[in-house]
Amino acid sequence: QNRRLLTDEESQEIIPGEGWLYSGGRCGFCDGSFQSECQRSFDSTCPMKGHSDGRSGLLGDALSGWLVFEVPNVKEGIIILRLEVWKDPNSNTRTEGWTKGNTSVEDERPENINGLADNANAEGRRLFIPENDFYFDYAINGDIKTMDYSEFISYKEKVGKNMSLWPIMLPSEEKEQVSSNNKEKKGETVEVAIRLRSSAGRQATVAVSHLYYA
Repeated sequence: QNRRLLTDEESQEIIPGEGWLYSGGRCGFCDGSFQSECQRSFDSTCPMKGHSDGRSGLLGDALSGWLVFEVPNVKEGIIILRLEVWKDPNSNTRTEGWTKGNTSVEDERPENINGLADNANAEGRRLFIPENDFYFDYAINGDIKTMDYSEFISYKEKVGKNMSLWPIMLPSEEKEQVSSNNKEKKGETVEVAIRLRSSAGRQATVAVSHLYYA
């Protein structure tokens, strides 16, 4: 089903935006395994310190523009995003001072756009997304579709602790049948793009922590 809800005023070109911020990273070797050695900073007072729990991700808001990924070797037609929708509003310092979305290196931008966002979670993990004034655009190889607030929020239900997943691409039944008969599957590179739209601007904030594919 095509849920394209873009208006004539909205750009239908997918140009990578410059309003996404890498937030909450930890220094060290942090791959989530038992061997990881996270957060061993130069000013640490404990040489044995290693903390593997982090909340890093790509932080964006309704002024950030498109976030574009190239996903290699997709064989099963599955692409899923893990999003964090409880981030504090206005926490993306990359868009501080912006009044409209930024999608081009030629756009005028304020000088101070390289700050680090506060990675603290909002108290009670509330959802700082304005109801009935929020659209989540996503595109597969340039084909843009849109989730409104109701559809987007329906995926917030956690499948595990702090784990909410949004399906961006799932295989159709017809493709599954072809795939099951094809033992030697050839992977394809898929372009995935996402964008937030809301008149709330910087207050509509979401973080992308993981992209899963098969």
